[in-house]
Amino acid sequence: MKSVCVMKIDVSRLVEQVQKQKLLFYPVMIHMLGKIMSERPKFRQNKLWSVYQLRRESGETVLVWQEMQEDAEAFLTDYAAACYENLFESGIKVPRQKQTASFGVFYVESEQTIAFAAQAPSFFLHPFEYEGEKVVLPLTVRGNFEDDFMTAFAPRLAEQIRLL
Repeated sequence: MKSVCVMKIDVSRLVEQVQKQKLLFYPVMIHMLGKIMSERPKFRQNKLWSVYQLRRESGETVLVWQEMQEDAEAFLTDYAAACYENLFESGIKVPRQKQTASFGVFYVESEQTIAFAAQAPSFFLHPFEYEGEKVVLPLTVRGNFEDDFMTAFAPRLAEQIRLL
């Protein structure tokens, strides 16, 4: 079922842990979303790839493809390498074969991300909102999801945040 869902996630604990551990919020969030996506039957059978955007110093935005790793530290190491590699080279590094099990995580929307989202499940992170002491992340989820996936999504993400 094609769906679009906008939700607000309390990420106060996640922001606190990311700062405490000197990590970057965006790749940590990509890894958490990847863990949730890997639970879907379609994605369990294939290598899972995340696709995210990177802004080069020139202002150009490119999409970066990265194979998901179960281990967060390994994923974050690969993330740093993929970003570095794509910061300085021209063109987009797309895997040679079509990746059927991929999902996108983007910060707001652009023409590139809209085109990708038409073909694969996508998560759009919006600027933080502050509600008193809480840090809230507006998150748009778009894709072909089963109803039970959407029902379980917010609690699964809250669980991932709690485990960090």
